[in-house]
Amino acid sequence: NGNGGVWTKATPLHYVAQVIRKLDDGTYSTEATKCFCGIEPAKDTVLVERDRYTLPHRMVMCENCLLIRANPRMTKEAYEQFYNNEYRKIYDGFPYQAKSEDDDFLFQVAANQSMQLKTFLTEFDIHPKVVVDIGSDKGGTLTPFQEDGATVYGVELCDRGRSYAEQKGIQTVKTVDELIAQGVKADLIILQDMIEHL
Repeated sequence: NGNGGVWTKATPLHYVAQVIRKLDDGTYSTEATKCFCGIEPAKDTVLVERDRYTLPHRMVMCENCLLIRANPRMTKEAYEQFYNNEYRKIYDGFPYQAKSEDDDFLFQVAANQSMQLKTFLTEFDIHPKVVVDIGSDKGGTLTPFQEDGATVYGVELCDRGRSYAEQKGIQTVKTVDELIAQGVKADLIILQDMIEHL
């Protein structure tokens, strides 16, 4: 959108301020993270202290393995509240700010983007039978695979996203643990626009 991912007049500043307040007063608690590589002593380089909307979100790079992660990050409970109360109101639709509350529009955007992945896999004769999308929001990413006959599962913390996906006939759960408990094994796991949140 040409603004480099910073505030515009359309950015919902009220919700940004609300999150900052909740982080400051401990409503959204945080926890320190260690790198997945497990090498000690850990040596991290701070890359940024805030995200594109100025929310406090320190990103560090492990000097041992070069993995970038959030440190500290919100706790599981804080993330669940954040994703249900503010996340979509701040980030949804970027750069489609004017359409950020239009669930049908956002569903279709995700489906269109996912069609590129499905087409790419088809070129290599890859047709996954079970597809899991972690961070599935409204489920649009899964529809091209579902239309191709795959069994699809969405994993989404946001109640609104899960509800919308289920209305579209997409099985969704709140956590990966629920799929593990069901014995679901995937041929393809999608983490689009999600893995940076871990």
